Amino acid sequence: MATHTESVQHSAKVTPSTDVAANIRAEMARKRITQATIAEALGKTQQSVSLRVNGRVPITVDDLHTIALVLDVPVADLLGAPARAEAAS
Repeated sequence: MATHTESVQHSAKVTPSTDVAANIRAEMARKRITQATIAEALGKTQQSVSLRVNGRVPITVDDLHTIALVLDVPVADLLGAPARAEAAS
């Protein structure tokens, strides 16, 4: 029998927005940048950023641009399938 967490993980839909969110989370972790730092740059609350970087709310192009600046990466690096999909192949 599947646990609740497994059920939630299997029911999560992978979309371009969730891929971008995963890429942002990975880059934030690599650079040790917090949601609070991203929130300040965007002029949003940390809770609002959490919803976006966890794939629950789509990220606007303007916000993506600002996030890329904060992370010091090209916007293109945040687009596309996250590295975890490449590592699985």
